[in-house]
Amino acid sequence: MYCIHCGKEIPDDSAFCTACGEPAVSLSEAENEVGGQPHAPSAAAPLPPEAAQAPEPKKPLGALAITGFVFAAISFVAGFILLTMALCGSPAAFDLYYILPAFAGLAMCIFAVKKPEENGRALSIAGIALTSVMLLYYLISAFVLSGMAI
Repeated sequence: MYCIHCGKEIPDDSAFCTACGEPAVSLSEAENEVGGQPHAPSAAAPLPPEAAQAPEPKKPLGALAITGFVFAAISFVAGFILLTMALCGSPAAFDLYYILPAFAGLAMCIFAVKKPEENGRALSIAGIALTSVMLLYYLISAFVLSGMAI
């Protein structure tokens, strides 16, 4: 049953409310006290937890976060393969074609992180991490390859 004074749920066999300390009154006793009308909790009294918390609507997953992550993932995989091929001696593998999607994905992920009205913050951070690792690998490969040519 619920306390008629504060609205909190209390065990049926309680003599007093565990939240407000008022005497626990059953619904039939409350009707007799107020003249046949059940006594409602006061306006300032909180509602039961089920009624007080309405579910918060979910935010949509941002298209910018998804697109940025896809660009970052593609550039990460392509960059890793092509840079490894370049380090193994393939002269045609060291191109900038996979760097451009990396920068595009990085920019999209950064913009998606700053949009609070959409979900996808974790996806954007993962895209930023993938792109950062790939760009770091690119820089290391460029230094290694330039040292090999001298």
